[in-house]
Amino acid sequence: DPFFISQQWKNRFLNVSLKGLPRPVSDHCPLLLDKELPKCGLQPFRFENMWLQHPRFKENFESWSGAPTAETWAGLQIQNRLKNLMNQLRSWNRTTFGNIT
Repeated sequence: DPFFISQQWKNRFLNVSLKGLPRPVSDHCPLLLDKELPKCGLQPFRFENMWLQHPRFKENFESWSGAPTAETWAGLQIQNRLKNLMNQLRSWNRTTFGNIT
């Protein structure tokens, strides 16, 4: 089914997409008008199993999760090491595998 918009409407409603949905019974195709929401904050960290298959993963992992450098409370040391490891893994993933979302 046709869907018409003006340039003024298009300029006013950015990041909008229109998709034709499957038509279960009718000869008309339902349309879904959807607005992409802006991403807020950081994406949650997800460990990718494919990393384990990379030949240099173990070597990199050991260097990234090295000993703590500051003498602080043990809980804070663990938190800082995990945060550092997460940042290293994200960076390594982008440079090694590219943007695969």
